[in-house]
Amino acid sequence: MRLDNSVRKLITDRSRSLRERVFVVLTLAATAVMGLAIIGDLLYVDNRVEILTLVIAFFVVHVITIIGVRTKKTDVAAKILSFGLIVVILPIVFLFGGGSEGAVVPWLIFAYLYIGLMLPGRWRITALIIHTIIVAAMFTIGYYYPELNDVHTRRVKSIDVALAVVEVGYICFVMTWFQNRVFKQENARVKEETKKVEELSQSQNRFFSNMSHEIRTPINSIMGLNEIILRNPDATDEIRKDSRNIQTAGRMLLALINDLLDFSRIEAGRMEIVPVDYNVAKLMSEIANMMWAPAAEKGLDLNVTVDHSVPRILHGDEVRIKQILVNLLNNAVKYTEEGSVTLRVGYEKTDDENIRLIFRVTDTGMGIRQEVIPYLFDAFTRADEEKNAGIEGTGLGLSIVKQLTDLMKGDVGVDSEYSKGTTFTVTLLQKVIDPDPTGEFDISGDAGEAYADGHFVGFSAASAAVLIVDDNRMNLEVEKKLLKDTEISTDTVLSGEEALKLTMEKAYDVILMDHMMPGMDGIECMKRIRQQDNGRNLKTPVIVLTANAGSKDRELYAKCGFDGYLVKPVSGSQLEEVMRTHLPASKITVKQTTAVKTKTEKNIPEKIIPGIDRSEGIKNCGSAEAFETMLGMFADLAKESCDEIDSYYKEGNWNAYAAKVHALKSSAQIIGAGKLAGEAFALETAAKDNDIEYIRNNHSAVMKHLMQYETMDTGHEGKRGVVPDRFIVESIFEALLEAEKDNDDETIRDILEEAEGYSFSYEDEEKLEKWRKHHG
Repeated sequence: MRLDNSVRKLITDRSRSLRERVFVVLTLAATAVMGLAIIGDLLYVDNRVEILTLVIAFFVVHVITIIGVRTKKTDVAAKILSFGLIVVILPIVFLFGGGSEGAVVPWLIFAYLYIGLMLPGRWRITALIIHTIIVAAMFTIGYYYPELNDVHTRRVKSIDVALAVVEVGYICFVMTWFQNRVFKQENARVKEETKKVEELSQSQNRFFSNMSHEIRTPINSIMGLNEIILRNPDATDEIRKDSRNIQTAGRMLLALINDLLDFSRIEAGRMEIVPVDYNVAKLMSEIANMMWAPAAEKGLDLNVTVDHSVPRILHGDEVRIKQILVNLLNNAVKYTEEGSVTLRVGYEKTDDENIRLIFRVTDTGMGIRQEVIPYLFDAFTRADEEKNAGIEGTGLGLSIVKQLTDLMKGDVGVDSEYSKGTTFTVTLLQKVIDPDPTGEFDISGDAGEAYADGHFVGFSAASAAVLIVDDNRMNLEVEKKLLKDTEISTDTVLSGEEALKLTMEKAYDVILMDHMMPGMDGIECMKRIRQQDNGRNLKTPVIVLTANAGSKDRELYAKCGFDGYLVKPVSGSQLEEVMRTHLPASKITVKQTTAVKTKTEKNIPEKIIPGIDRSEGIKNCGSAEAFETMLGMFADLAKESCDEIDSYYKEGNWNAYAAKVHALKSSAQIIGAGKLAGEAFALETAAKDNDIEYIRNNHSAVMKHLMQYETMDTGHEGKRGVVPDRFIVESIFEALLEAEKDNDDETIRDILEEAEGYSFSYEDEEKLEKWRKHHG
C-alpha cells in the first residue's frame, strides 16, 4: 500500500516534468509485463538464456529507474534504458526467443514507442536509426542463417507470441490512458488559469473604471469651483494666475487618468476607435490652449503652425488624435529645458475622398540615443532613466501613442539627434467631409485670459427650469453655481426617488442625471421618468452625467434613450452648451458681449479644526470662501449622512452602502478631512469585495469619527439642518403667501418656525428673514 501511494504521488506530482512522469509510468508498466513474461517463460520452459536475460533486465531496469527518480536524472536513465533495450536485450531475446516468429516482434515495436516518448532531440533520432539498423540486421540474419535462432515448439511459440501481444498491448493501453488523463488535467488547469486571467482582467477593468469615477468626482468639484473663481472679475491677477495653473494641472491629471484607462483597455483588447466629423482649426486651438501654460512655465516657446490648405472638416477619432498630440507635446515639454516646442500640421492627398494628415512635434530638448529608439514605445519604459530621474512620468505616454496610432492604421516615427532635439511624426488617414481650406485662424495664447474681464455668458434663460440629480451634494452645488449666470431656475435632488417625486409635480426643460447613484441609478430613473402616468417630463431631454465615456458607455447611453452625456468634471462652458442645445429656443435670450460681475471674496478668518487640513481644503475648493461654505455644508449634513449609511449597514444593502461611503469619501477629501476619507475608502473597498467582517469591525468607529464634525466650530454662519429640495422651498413660500392672504399670522409663524430646521440658500434665507421681521 505504501509503495502504491508513493507511485501515485510520483506520477501526479505537477512539480515534475511531463516527460519524467511518463518515464515512471512507462517503465513501471514495462517491468510489470516483463515480470509476467518471465513467469510465462518459466511455466512453459523457454530458453534459459532468454529467461536469464529477462531476469537481469528486470532488476537492472528497477535499479536504474529508482536512481533516476531519486536523483531527478530521469533523462539520463531513459537514455541508458533505451540503448540497453535496443542494443542488448532485444537482440538476445531475438536470437534465443524464436527469431522472427517469436514473441520478440511486438517488443521491437514497443522499442519504437519507448524511444519516441522518452528521448529528446538528437538522442531520439540517433536511437531510432540504430534500432532500425539492428532490426534490419536481426531479420536478415534470421532469414539467411535460421540455424542461429533457437527454435520453439509450435505450442510454446503460440503461447509466447500471444502473451507478448497482450503484454505490449497492455503497455500501449496504459500509456494512452495516462496521456489522456494528463491532457484532460492540463486542459482543465489551462481553462481554470484562463478563467482566472479573464476574471483578473475584468477585475482590473472594474478597478480602473471605479478609480476613474472616484477620481473624477473630487476633480469635478475642484475644477468647477476653480472655474467660478476664474469668472470672478474682482479676483486679483495672482489669484487668476493660480487658478489658471489649477485648471491646467486638472486637465493634465485627467489626461493621465485617461492614459491609464486606455492602457488597460488596449491590453484587454477593448479599445475602440470612434470616428466623428471634426473641425481642424478647433482641434488645434484646444490642443494649443492645453499646452501654453506648461510650456510657458518652463520658459519655452510653443509654436503651432497649420497648413492653411488643410481641409476644414475631417472624419476621424478626434478624441484619440487629441490624446496622441497632447502626449507627444507633454513629452516634448518635459524633456526640453530651453528653446521651443513646435507642432506642425500638414497633409498629403491620397484620393478624392481621403487625405493623409501629418503631425510633426519638434523640440530642442536633450534628444534620444539611437540605441534607445527601438525600445522607445514600450510601456513603462523611459530613456536615460538615471539622467531623467527628476522628470515626472509613468512611461505610458509614447506606448499609448504607438498603440492608438496602430489602431487607427497610421504610422508614428521618430528622428532624433542626441543633445540637440527630437521630432516625432504621426501620419493618419482621414476622410474629407468639407474640402474647403482651413485658412488662417487665431490660436489663443492663454485660455484663462477669457476670464480676465469677467466671464461672459452668451445667453440667459430666466423662464427655463432645469433639474439636476446627483448623490453628491458638492457636485450639485458646483453645477448649480456654474449655471447661475444663465439665470436658469435650477432644482437639485440627491436621489432617483426624489427626482421621480419632483418630476410628477413640475415640468422641466432639461434634466441632468448622474449615472452611478445608490439604490436607483440614473438609467433606471430616466426610464421611470419617461414611463410616469400623467408625468410632466415624458419628453424632457435627459443628459447623463458620467465619469465613463468609452464607446461602449456612449452606446449604452444612446441605447437607453439619453439625449446626450457630459463627462465629469463638467465645465461651465459645457453646461451652457448643453443648455443652448436642448432648451426651447423661445426661452433663450441672446446677450450682447458683457462681463458678469460677482461679489468680491470676503476675508474669512482662519480657524484651526482638528482633522481638517485647511490648506488642502482651500486648494480643493478653489477659494477660502468656497472652503468655508463646503465645510459648513459638510457639518450640517454629518448626521444625515451617518443615518443613511447606518441604515444601509443595518439592512445589509452593501451596494448602497458602498455608494454612500464613496460619497462620504469624496466629500471628506474636498474639505481636507484626509483621515476620514481614508477610513471611508476602506469601508467602500470592503463593501465592494464583500468583506463584511471588516465592515462590522470598523463601521461604528468611522461613524463616530464622522459625527465629530457635526458639532465642530466651522465658522460657517447659517442654520444647521437638511438642505431642502426646490419643491419644499416653493411649498413653504406658497403656504406663506396663502396665509398672508387670509391674514393668518399664527400660521405664518408656525411655517417660519418649521423652516428653522432647514439650511436654505443665501437668497431664500434673505426672503425668509424679511418674513420674520414683518411677522415677528
